[in-house]
Amino acid sequence: MAKYPNSDAELTSDKEPYYMALFGSLIANLHKNSFVAAWNFTRNNDLLISVNWIDINFRSYIINCDTGVLRNVHEALTVVLSDQRIFRSVGNINKLIYLDEPNYYHEVLGRAKNLNEIVFDKDRIQLHSRLYILCISFIFLHEAAHLINGHAPYTFAHGAKKFVEGELNNLTPLDMQTLEMDADCCAFMWLLHMLLLPSSKTMLPEFVSKESDIILITQFISEFLFSCYFIKRHKDLNTTKQAPHPNAATRNKFCLDTGERYCEIHRRDLLNIYKKMRQEAIKFRNFAVERNIFSSEDVIRDNEWILSKEAENYQSEILSNWDLWIPRLRNFADKGLAPAST
Repeated sequence: MAKYPNSDAELTSDKEPYYMALFGSLIANLHKNSFVAAWNFTRNNDLLISVNWIDINFRSYIINCDTGVLRNVHEALTVVLSDQRIFRSVGNINKLIYLDEPNYYHEVLGRAKNLNEIVFDKDRIQLHSRLYILCISFIFLHEAAHLINGHAPYTFAHGAKKFVEGELNNLTPLDMQTLEMDADCCAFMWLLHMLLLPSSKTMLPEFVSKESDIILITQFISEFLFSCYFIKRHKDLNTTKQAPHPNAATRNKFCLDTGERYCEIHRRDLLNIYKKMRQEAIKFRNFAVERNIFSSEDVIRDNEWILSKEAENYQSEILSNWDLWIPRLRNFADKGLAPAST
């Protein structure tokens, strides 16, 4: 009988208190205003997470995360972790999961050719469980950053009826991409900082014993989400510039650069380790590319493009625009906003 991480078990109504507690613990020390997490189940028992932010004027902003997102992350991670080369010393998997076609966004395991033959041992399942929660934590923190850093409140104050992830929200594409960059970078930095605290030990896989392991885990989360999950890839400069989000490889680069800068400022003792682990984390992406489980040509093109002069200019435009946004958001943000230069 096949034994592998089961997404159905993670998305039932009895998981409601767990997700509520997770989100609450993630944002507990990040904001001064009030958050209310609402949890709803549709008729087919799908989890819908609604995060309501209530400001001092009692205005409420809602961001939803339905089970489609959670399920796809869970199942894409299962496919990735069926490769024993990824965290090779942790547990065992009897064979690789093969998909009928490269796919990572819809009914991932429904496209697996050999799912009934797959066996993860208990250590490999535990690794998957912890990494899944860290991936979801990044997504939650990204959405919280839109609120804590004043993105949603600013757009409402300037006429937006709602703030919707993946839309322009009455902003130009450059402005929306700039705010998405800020949300990504803050989510990555908050996650790294949190995991380096002794109190976060229970969130980490059991094999983690050193700070270098924590750094590698955090970098893996970014590599997985932006190289193996999110599908916005670079095709041409105009298409990339007109989207609400930067292309996936640029988002990954911004996150990893932010972690490096965090170490430079706050944990200089970890800076060289961080740089070394960054090279190790790239191997995770390369393993997935070799197997062509997630549209490898698109991933390769995306990551090659970000090294070009054209991409460098594009990224500089976003970073420069962020410095223009800081004074606009200052009255709407819960925390001070760091300039792009730091």
